[in-house]
Amino acid sequence: MKRFILILAVSCFTLSAAAKAPKSTFPIDATKATLISDPNNQMTHYTSTHITDKGEIWIAYFRDLKNNIEDPKELTIEMVLSRFDIKKWQSPKIKHSSLLKVGGSIGSFNQGNSAPYDPILFDAGDKVTCIYQAYKDGGNIYVAFTIDPKTGTPVGEVEECTFTYTHNGEKATVLLSKAGNREYYEKALGVTNFKGFAKPVLNKKYTKHGEWYYTALANWCCQGSIPVVVRTKDGIHYEEVFRCPEFQYGASEIEIAIHNERLYLIARTARPEKKLRAGTFLGVYSLTGECLRKPYQIGDVESRPEMIVYKNEVYAMYNVKPNTINYETGKGINRSRVRLSELDDHGSVVRAWEYASPYSMQYYTLNEYKGKLYLSFIEDRFGRVKAKKGNLSFVELDF
Repeated sequence: MKRFILILAVSCFTLSAAAKAPKSTFPIDATKATLISDPNNQMTHYTSTHITDKGEIWIAYFRDLKNNIEDPKELTIEMVLSRFDIKKWQSPKIKHSSLLKVGGSIGSFNQGNSAPYDPILFDAGDKVTCIYQAYKDGGNIYVAFTIDPKTGTPVGEVEECTFTYTHNGEKATVLLSKAGNREYYEKALGVTNFKGFAKPVLNKKYTKHGEWYYTALANWCCQGSIPVVVRTKDGIHYEEVFRCPEFQYGASEIEIAIHNERLYLIARTARPEKKLRAGTFLGVYSLTGECLRKPYQIGDVESRPEMIVYKNEVYAMYNVKPNTINYETGKGINRSRVRLSELDDHGSVVRAWEYASPYSMQYYTLNEYKGKLYLSFIEDRFGRVKAKKGNLSFVELDF
């Protein structure tokens, strides 16, 4: 009874000066979610989820079977793909396939002595492309390859992703890499004070509008980083649409949604040397770049936020209670509170639900299929013994 009262109490957590979360039950029971990842994983992180027209769930992520600490320098990290039938998600027959390991090759491309990182699934209709962060010439670079739908493994050659922008009336194209990103920020934005990793970070999902697929780009943990809305047709070649200088706290991981000719953008702000204000900020724009709602803090930093348009409404998912986990040692309190909010045209919260996870829910992805909403999420990255379950799970939301 005490625990029940506590959950109701925290559901009234203040959202902003104008909105509060009503007393409500979160529309999922995470304890009933289906385990997708290998229970032998010591660490599983980052989910990109795609549902095919035939109802097959594809989830790309990276894992480590030997170490439980996330580190791109760790040589035992592997990028994998898990697939199963959405009709049988509660007792699925899961097909796991390896996309790439440290030192592995795809065609003539060799991954080298670095970990493949942060896979993103992109479907333009004729094929599914996997975009991920490789390592080249001393820095991160986005590259892409096609996935064979029968085997779930890479085919063909790896292509390097590019980014085209306009400066002083002239177009310039750079690789979507650390070096290319620095050139863009220095030349087009006048940012020269790069603190943190300064690697480019793409949104993990794409929103189709017209003939284009929209997403967002930023720098990871870089002072002066702002969200940049970009678009692509193939997941490989990107062009700048507009910039969002209103986000002034060092934006890193971003999610967008487009609805009624408005673009909603939610960003996890960076903490370079812990000197900048950090949090989860939400803003609203026209598709031409006019700021319709100045970004305001809607949540707290714990994980990459999420957005989706579902049944003609915009939803945002984000953390409101962060962990105290030390990501280098894995020690600390490993729990978080997650909020799912319905937004109005101005980005204000209409209603909200919260889930107090005892094992830390992170890197979640919302997907819709035939009128139903599904959630994949990482849980308990550093405390698997306490959770007694694997890291990556999947569940249907009960709306």
